[in-house]
Amino acid sequence: MNKVIPFILALATLQGCDSRTATQIGEDLAQEKVDLVKGAGEVVKNEGEGVADTVAQGVGNIITGLTSGLDKSLSKIDIQISGDIDSQTLVAPRAQGIQSTVSEPRSGLSVYLKSELGFNGKITLVAISDDGEVGRSEAEVSIEKSGADYFDFEFDKRTPLNIVKYYSLEKSGEEVSIPAS
Repeated sequence: MNKVIPFILALATLQGCDSRTATQIGEDLAQEKVDLVKGAGEVVKNEGEGVADTVAQGVGNIITGLTSGLDKSLSKIDIQISGDIDSQTLVAPRAQGIQSTVSEPRSGLSVYLKSELGFNGKITLVAISDDGEVGRSEAEVSIEKSGADYFDFEFDKRTPLNIVKYYSLEKSGEEVSIPAS
């Protein structure tokens, strides 16, 4: 136990000295995983077929883990459907942040919407923090009966999406129609 405390303090000190951004740290961690897979491939090439099954299984587990992490990140965003929208009209089971680049700065969510009945109209996505609404975005949504698609809701780049507790999907002020099928 006495040896553990100095080790934890040393780690904390090293972490405090790290001048990389969160993005850079993430890229470095991802590169480590890529290097690990490359190294595993070299072992298989050098050691022969006996190791191939073990390495293949390990690589499969890495890929499964990465896919699982991505799947969890897509579903952790809490989107609540307003009471003025029937659950057969719209459901939002998945969402992810919109990719932003230096040349095209964007802020918002790409929301996967499903509809059993079909839907045509404008929808508003309201960003809500502990202190109330912090932003809103509107999108034109058109989904055929039993259809689904991703729709982008872009917020003003000043909207503090990092403090959002949940999003509320609401009908916009305009009339919404359900397509006849």
